[in-house]
Amino acid sequence: GFTGFTLLIGMALYRLTPLALEAFEHSLTGLQWSVLIINRLFMAYSQGDKGVQKAYSPRAAARMKYIKENPKTLFVLLAPFRFDPMK
Repeated sequence: GFTGFTLLIGMALYRLTPLALEAFEHSLTGLQWSVLIINRLFMAYSQGDKGVQKAYSPRAAARMKYIKENPKTLFVLLAPFRFDPMK
């Protein structure tokens, strides 16, 4: 479960990083910099703190623990794809 989760996150970072860096190949105006900074702060709070640390990570850890204690082939194969055998 952990390996699959890590690979999925890694693939997303690998594919999206060039797109994010492409914005810096052009000069940005003051307004664009302001919007970029405000957006980053909002996303860091809403997705990083609220979304990942307080919602997704605890569920993912609980799934990994459950699968470790109940290693069934189907659970192990589907673990990275948010399959929740506890429900």
